[in-house]
Amino acid sequence: MGEFRNRLFQKIVISLLSVIVLVINMVFVVQYIGESVPSVWYILLPLSIYFLLYLIFVVYLTVYLLICLGFEGLAQSSFLRKIYRLEPFLQGEMLHLKG
Repeated sequence: MGEFRNRLFQKIVISLLSVIVLVINMVFVVQYIGESVPSVWYILLPLSIYFLLYLIFVVYLTVYLLICLGFEGLAQSSFLRKIYRLEPFLQGEMLHLKG
């Protein structure tokens, strides 16, 4: 990709900004729920389950973003290989390095 390739500093800044935006979003959601929703278990339980699923999804996307940005250490993890389909990505990296 030559001159259009992201450098390590840019990758770190992109990753940090993404995490900051997601954290701010989650803080606003928690504040809104705390102020606007009644504190009864039959309302808070489904919201808590939904928030937990949303958090898991955000972590999933964040890890995938880091792998796509080139953090190869994450791609070598056997646990992440079970969750993500990384073989085409790793083969593409190997072909890129050879060519």
